[in-house]
Amino acid sequence: MDKKQINEIMEETCFESLAYCCSLEKNCPFRDSVLKKLGLTKKDFVALKEKFNNNLYDLIKMKGGKNGK
Repeated sequence: MDKKQINEIMEETCFESLAYCCSLEKNCPFRDSVLKKLGLTKKDFVALKEKFNNNLYDLIKMKGGKNGK
């Protein structure tokens, strides 16, 4: 699957990216459909969201976020 195909599948989510999808506590047929089409499990999704979150922390630190912490 190439980047264009992945982007087309991601467009099916509310905000066109799994990065912005709700956690698994909320039922979401759009997120679940995209995960299935991408061949990802819910466990994969949680791991990806953790990576997104860690990357966000790193970016905030690089930008000198509040007190650089």
